Amino acid sequence: MNLQDFITKYSGGGVDFDGSFGFQCVDLYRFYVKDVLGVPQSPSVVGAKDIWTTYSKNYYDQIANTPEGIPQPGDIVIWGDTYGPYGHVAIFVKGTATTMTCFSQNDPAGTVCGLKLYRSYRGVLGWLRCKIITGPIAQNLDIRLSILNENDIKTEGDLREVLGGFKELSSVKEDKLNSDKEIDRLRHLIEQDKVDLKMESDANIALKMAYESHLVQIGKALGNGSDLPGILQQISILTSKSDQADKLESQIKVLQKDSADLKAEVTRKDDANKSYSLKIDSLEKELKEIKEILGKWLKVPNLTVSGLVEALHGLTPIEKPIVAKIGDIINSIIKKIWRN
Repeated sequence: MNLQDFITKYSGGGVDFDGSFGFQCVDLYRFYVKDVLGVPQSPSVVGAKDIWTTYSKNYYDQIANTPEGIPQPGDIVIWGDTYGPYGHVAIFVKGTATTMTCFSQNDPAGTVCGLKLYRSYRGVLGWLRCKIITGPIAQNLDIRLSILNENDIKTEGDLREVLGGFKELSSVKEDKLNSDKEIDRLRHLIEQDKVDLKMESDANIALKMAYESHLVQIGKALGNGSDLPGILQQISILTSKSDQADKLESQIKVLQKDSADLKAEVTRKDDANKSYSLKIDSLEKELKEIKEILGKWLKVPNLTVSGLVEALHGLTPIEKPIVAKIGDIINSIIKKIWRN
């Protein structure tokens, strides 16, 4: 029995090799060893993780898990206690350096035998790869004598010649066994690829049908019925209009911003004008007060700005020009200071 036959035989059902604890992952491992590998069983274990340390080195090569490592179909994958308190064991079917599909049981707990996709190698200690075992030459004396007689072996030279042939035959058998295993592995990969391609094809068909169904629903809403070309044309037109609406909305936002900026500028200028008006009113008030004071001092009622300028230059018919009066005041002050 090869790996594919084993999967076909046990898939969908539970196996209990030792009649204890129900359907466990170790039970599936032991049936695989018995039915496919045909080598002695490893010792009893408490958990699947213990197979990693109790396996027989005579029948398996132990390969530790690495970031680049990929098991071969038929390898026995073993998880440690980081995956669960008892670990786990399953049979590798296919995979990459990051994901793998294994024939597994009791993962999650209570599930029967089946293919499971593991999306990482988290918790994997490594895998065991069965060595190729060739049967020993029979030790029974009668069989050996029968072989000698059948091959007319009478001298040591004849025996050496036949033994050389047997040794070559053993090597040929080993090569054939390796070839058969490789053929089975490739056949299984091809079958699995066929299944994967069919699943992808079915998924694409379902996606296409769903897409067309959505288009028909849109067509009904647009009044086109099930005319797919017409629906696509209407969708294209609506998309174009939607793009134009987006552009107009963007332009409106720009204009709104410019309008807000203009309003802010007008408000600022209005505030500035109000401030200037207040300053002008204040200056006019101060100027009025100054005119009244100067008018009283110069004894010129209703003094105007032009009259003030003329008084400063002595152009008005007052007692003295303002400049002369200021000079007299300064001289008077100096004389007082001098006398003191």
